[in-house]
Amino acid sequence: MILNSNDYYTGITNLALYIAMYSTNKTDKSRALVDALTTEPLEYGDTKIFRSIPIPQVGDYSDNSSLLEKAIASFTPKGAQTAVNAVEDVLSLSKKKLIKSTYNIEMLKLAVKSEYGVNDFVSTVLSNIDAAKIDYLYNLVVNDLYTLVPGATEEVEVLDLSQQTLPSEIQAGEILNQKKISLACQKVIDAMTRFSTSYNGYGLKQAVDMSDLRMIVFQPYKNEAVTNLFAELLNSDVINQNFPRPELITIPESKAKECANYDGDVIAIIMHKAAYQLSFKLQYMGNFFDSSTMNVNNFMHFWFLHGWVKQLPTALIKIKGE
Repeated sequence: MILNSNDYYTGITNLALYIAMYSTNKTDKSRALVDALTTEPLEYGDTKIFRSIPIPQVGDYSDNSSLLEKAIASFTPKGAQTAVNAVEDVLSLSKKKLIKSTYNIEMLKLAVKSEYGVNDFVSTVLSNIDAAKIDYLYNLVVNDLYTLVPGATEEVEVLDLSQQTLPSEIQAGEILNQKKISLACQKVIDAMTRFSTSYNGYGLKQAVDMSDLRMIVFQPYKNEAVTNLFAELLNSDVINQNFPRPELITIPESKAKECANYDGDVIAIIMHKAAYQLSFKLQYMGNFFDSSTMNVNNFMHFWFLHGWVKQLPTALIKIKGE
């Protein structure tokens, strides 16, 4: 840092007696997405296994059937050749991450006027470690969401308003596009809450309770019609706190654009709450004092698995391609 020369006395410099450090590492929005998608931790082992048993077929009564008859596998998963009695998804520990940060109390004392200044600096250093973890996980989750291979895709044909110049035509087109997006979301939610084989990776017949659904909307598609649809879902049938409701999460356009395969066509994902798994095996933060340098070395370890459970329903709402 080069200090300013004194305007009155040649040869001396002014002192920097005011130094400020503002906390810009706090974000409830990023943490909320990570927390919402975090599932049960792994205390032991390194793998999660998910199983689903297909619902049985309805047959005709026969008066000569036997209790000794062996159950025969009758469900053939989508894309498979062999019938099975159950389907299984396996997710294993795949990431082991470490964040390092160092500070030196004695060196800090040379740069501040009080113990408060030292403590404030150290507090910011430590909170930056947690912020780095949240930022990493948020970007990872957004990329996983954007690259989802869904159980089903619902395409929406919207009007291209890029060549329109009249405000009235632009407004009318935007309202129509909003309505189309809202209707597509409503269609998928209605279908998922009735028995269907269309929304999971195996063709299992499933129906999901409204309270188990999550809707993730990518900006700029969280419009008035989608918001009104969500409000309608919250207030239909019975208006009380116990009414089952889906969960709504918004992804900013700026974050979606950071995904490697971003094309701007993804509107929303409607999914079972457990369809995406972010599960921690280890979260540990520790430090040690290095007497040779008088540095305090801080370390945060976080090990986790992440991925999709194909047997649970997911649907992608996207702009229809040309």
